[in-house]
Amino acid sequence: MSTDTETVVRAAYRAAEGTVLDVQGFRDLFTEDGVFNNVGTRSAALARRVDS
Repeated sequence: MSTDTETVVRAAYRAAEGTVLDVQGFRDLFTEDGVFNNVGTRSAALARRVDS
């Protein structure tokens, strides 16, 4: 998978809202520790785990 921003965003939408719901594929787009970087604000956030 490319790290190009548009490619990542399109992959996320396709996995979550495409013709086939791909929950694992959507989850795999994020880090295991739940940390994501907000490049726009130059900050990081920690998401809490939500089990289905």
